[in-house]
Amino acid sequence: MSTLEPTIDVLFDRLDAWRHFPAYQLERRADIFFSLYLREVVELERGVKLAGAIIPEVPIKLPNNQQSVKADYLLTAADHSRAYLVELKTDPRSLRDEQDLYLREAAAAGIESLLEGIRSIVLATKAKTKYFHLVRELERLELLRLPSDLERSVFTSTGQALTKKLGEITLTAHRPTIEVLYIQPLASGSEAVIDFECFARHVARHPDPLSQRFSQSLLRWRSPAGTSDAQAEIARGIAAEPH
Repeated sequence: MSTLEPTIDVLFDRLDAWRHFPAYQLERRADIFFSLYLREVVELERGVKLAGAIIPEVPIKLPNNQQSVKADYLLTAADHSRAYLVELKTDPRSLRDEQDLYLREAAAAGIESLLEGIRSIVLATKAKTKYFHLVRELERLELLRLPSDLERSVFTSTGQALTKKLGEITLTAHRPTIEVLYIQPLASGSEAVIDFECFARHVARHPDPLSQRFSQSLLRWRSPAGTSDAQAEIARGIAAEPH
């Protein structure tokens, strides 16, 4: 038995328990575990080969200003035919019509609008070095083309010189169709939803301790946080605390 298994059990016991507390945001803690399997699950559920990169917290620029809302993940097909904006929800009650709307609008506007919005934010933001890492990943997905000396400029130049160099970022000819996908606790009858039971089945195919334990928690997370069946999970989480 791996010496790591008890640690994995403690970690997920705590997530199982702590998700029931008022201010605890499970999505922010669990999203990294979803990301380990996301590409595989989407490939199998959608029957499409995906490019290797997963981009988190993708900015969707709002009209008339440089602010943005975020999609949890962006994935693209290896043949550039499709792109997926993926939204993760770990509580059935956290789904919001407003969020659905901006994702649908981004999909309808298309990949060119999404990328142009990111270019606009890059030129305006003070966090240019962080956005450099985003646009570099988009280049690896062959959606943007960056000037060859951009990395040096980002970390050595400032002001108008840097803005001018960032202005040389261009879009490639690839125009994948955007689809919106939801990873959420329960099925809704929509083809856009991959529910936790489905996700858990794919995770459980892997025999390693992390995958096996994560798949168990996924099935527990189908029930809303704070409901009457929470006490057993909380008790297990408390028992896992060091004494």
